[in-house]
Amino acid sequence: FLDDMPGQDDTERLNMVLGSDHPVSKPLARIIAEHRAVRAGEAAQGEMSSISSTPYLLATFLTQAALMTPVVLFIDDLHWADTATIEFMGFLPPRIKESPIVIFATYRPEDLTPQPDGRIHTLINLMSYITRHDCVRTFDLQGLDKEDLDDILSNLYTFLQPADFNTLSDAVKRMAGGNPFFLFEITGLMEDEGYLVPKGDNRWSLQGDLAYFAVPESINNLIERRIDRLSLNEILLLRAASLQGESFELSILNQMFMPSGGEAIKDILVSLINRHGLIQPREFGRYVFSHHQVHRVVSNGMSVEDAQRGHREVARLLQVYAEEIGNPTPHHLIAHHLAIAGDTHEAARHFYLAGTRALKAQQFHLSLDHLSRAVELLKDATDIEDNLAVDITLAHLETVKPLGDRVTHERAIKQLKILGEKTSRKDLELRGLLEETIYLRMVSSHEASLRVAERLIEKSRELEESAFEAMGLKEAGTASYL
Repeated sequence: FLDDMPGQDDTERLNMVLGSDHPVSKPLARIIAEHRAVRAGEAAQGEMSSISSTPYLLATFLTQAALMTPVVLFIDDLHWADTATIEFMGFLPPRIKESPIVIFATYRPEDLTPQPDGRIHTLINLMSYITRHDCVRTFDLQGLDKEDLDDILSNLYTFLQPADFNTLSDAVKRMAGGNPFFLFEITGLMEDEGYLVPKGDNRWSLQGDLAYFAVPESINNLIERRIDRLSLNEILLLRAASLQGESFELSILNQMFMPSGGEAIKDILVSLINRHGLIQPREFGRYVFSHHQVHRVVSNGMSVEDAQRGHREVARLLQVYAEEIGNPTPHHLIAHHLAIAGDTHEAARHFYLAGTRALKAQQFHLSLDHLSRAVELLKDATDIEDNLAVDITLAHLETVKPLGDRVTHERAIKQLKILGEKTSRKDLELRGLLEETIYLRMVSSHEASLRVAERLIEKSRELEESAFEAMGLKEAGTASYL
């Protein structure tokens, strides 16, 4: 905006927008100068000032600029936004709602995963706040239809023979399935392989029969063909990065991958970003795969043994880095990687630790998510110790109770009883009967509750008196019966 305006420097241009010697001009010009230095490589991101008034300065600039011309601000991939951007978005709505300003922001709901310390994604908090304002609207976007695809293709290609357009449109619709990323991948590959040929004056010709275009059975095959053209170092870096997930940290990648031939990791990353478009940079040494399908294809390209070793190493590094910088251990992330590595006991233990941490913070839904993963591991695993299995099952039951979900509550009680039979522990079987008694009474099934209480007292006689006194089950069962 400022670069297109006359004036000696940013301060003078800002004064033209805000008015002569506006108090916002100088501090905002300083922020802009710092950003220019970072973009030009003359300063590092960490050298920028931390100015608490930045949201106010930017909001003032936007509203004043909107007096000169309507303003449209587009923010892509908001799920990757840093804290400052999220706070800025929450600051804006009540301050710009009377101005001719439109802000478009996109995000992928599937990427709103919990943070490493277990807290919910900051964007979820933002959405719950800003949607209270009547100037905010949310939309669920679907795939592109035939008309949308044709609009994009007509902007990309003007054909000497109009019939070529229809042939291309039908083929792209069949392969892309409404996904714009796949559309550009398909047409780009057609250009590479000589099916789409430029003829000058921005006109194109379709050469050959697209039936012979080696149409991939799925878009995975298309991406595989792109990846097959990479160098060995590029492929190995992508595989190492994919072990962290769709986004990855450079600090962990540096510990997992050593390029051959003396090539630097940062040079390989630049090639994958600028030349191949397979990954995108984010802030503070963070990168992301350009599409989840790219990540899936790269992950599937590894052998099971290599993937297991890699995930085990990522889990180890996550724990090491958390200890080194004093952050809470990201148990749920470690558990995810250990589960893929096949280390079910350790995976279940970390899911349990993540769940009990969330339970202490009264984050019941988050706790249920982690502990449910641990319970799922219990069903098929044979190497999980009985004591850990008991801890997981009891914690899972305690998490379910406050949520009021009858189906989940019943399953948790059933799991406790099954575990009692599996481990031949009568106290667990009796605890299951007690929990069932209390649950049935809670949902007003008094007769059923009475019958279960009778079974509880009857079974209690099978154990020695000391075992009951320790668990408190005899008294609880009797009280329930009465």
